[in-house]
Amino acid sequence: MKNNICYFFTFIFVNCLFFIPYNAAAFDGTIPDTESIIAGTPLPEICHDLRKDKQEINNAPVGCFNIISLTLVWYPEWCKSSQYQQAGCDTLSKGYAGSNLALHGLWPELSRDIFQYITFCPPPHQLYPQDISIDLWKELKVFFPLSNGNLMDHEWDKHGVCMGISPQQYFAKAMDLAKELTPSKEFSAYIGKKITKAQLDKIFQRDTLPWCSHFSDGKQYLEQITFYYDLKYNPISIPETQKANIPGKFYCDLSKDISIRPVSEYQKLKTHIGEINHRREPINVGFDVDDTLLISDPGFAYGLRKYGPNFYKKEVFWNEMNNGWDEFSLVKNNVKRILKKHLDVKNIVHIITARDHTKTEQLTAYLKKVLEAPNLENVIFTSGAKNKHIYMKEKNIKIYYGDSDSDISEALLVGAKPYRILRTIDDKTKGAYHLGRYGETIIRQTDF
Repeated sequence: MKNNICYFFTFIFVNCLFFIPYNAAAFDGTIPDTESIIAGTPLPEICHDLRKDKQEINNAPVGCFNIISLTLVWYPEWCKSSQYQQAGCDTLSKGYAGSNLALHGLWPELSRDIFQYITFCPPPHQLYPQDISIDLWKELKVFFPLSNGNLMDHEWDKHGVCMGISPQQYFAKAMDLAKELTPSKEFSAYIGKKITKAQLDKIFQRDTLPWCSHFSDGKQYLEQITFYYDLKYNPISIPETQKANIPGKFYCDLSKDISIRPVSEYQKLKTHIGEINHRREPINVGFDVDDTLLISDPGFAYGLRKYGPNFYKKEVFWNEMNNGWDEFSLVKNNVKRILKKHLDVKNIVHIITARDHTKTEQLTAYLKKVLEAPNLENVIFTSGAKNKHIYMKEKNIKIYYGDSDSDISEALLVGAKPYRILRTIDDKTKGAYHLGRYGETIIRQTDF
């Protein structure tokens, strides 16, 4: 009975906090003493015995938090992760989130000897469309572009329930705080460039905690920014217990520059072919082979079976692949349409593949036949993905079509415009494949 009474008063206490007006003072270079604020925020008795050995406390009582964080996300970076590719990422370039930070979530957190997220509080409360007003739904579609996917349900289930308020109150409060910070012309000016932690603090007039993605190029890319508040929604500095608590894969080295990736455009096949039609001066155009012009999986699969895991390092495999095994490959007909259109407008097409060079090759003859392009130039074999830029420069390539990250980066090295071709199967053995990693244009309907 005692626990039920505590739960009731905790619920009332937290609900009342959301009706305290937000009065953020202008940033004057001073940072509030966050630790004393936290120390002066009493927790309900029911929260005192919560375990301290985990970063997330699941099934905690509602109201067991003493600070609140708002996390805004840079969706062009977040969307390169394949788990979000189907949730609206392909339309970012046309919306608010393609040029502005957008909403990720509003999170109740507990800072004491350690920093902890308070998550999945009982009782569960499923989110229904009628829980949120039509006007708020319209705003969320702008500030929360993945709201048509599962992310919105996830945010409510994992974080919102723990705040002891209704879905309408939760998302409205998150929206209000997000709109205090965005849109920001100052932030947008850094898209495609580098920024520092000090510059982020200055832009948003408060202490910021950036989250980063990391790649083999040695750069760190901005993925999210977290802002902290006390229970009256006054901005506070980053809690000391949180500064070293960002998961390793999101850690930002705040002593170094942070790159902000530009948004990628997803272009319709018909639109792209129309653009080719409008070119006046003939140019040199390049195409990759495997997973771009051809689905060559049968030959590679047979090579794996016949020669083992390192088949692609064996000269005998490339001799067979380049001299007959492509008869088992499939042409990607929509990419063929792009190539044919370039030939129609008198552009010069070069096929540049990372396949190993062999003394003889039948690939050129095969491509002339299946692409119905008898005057096609001989295929250029670069014997490695990192050599392509040498031949692109030699042939003065202005546009290059490829599926892998290296295709895009090699084109950028010589100032060629890269277009990303979609893979039919995302096979990790074929090289890195992160859609939008370089802000390149991605052509729809090119996976077949």
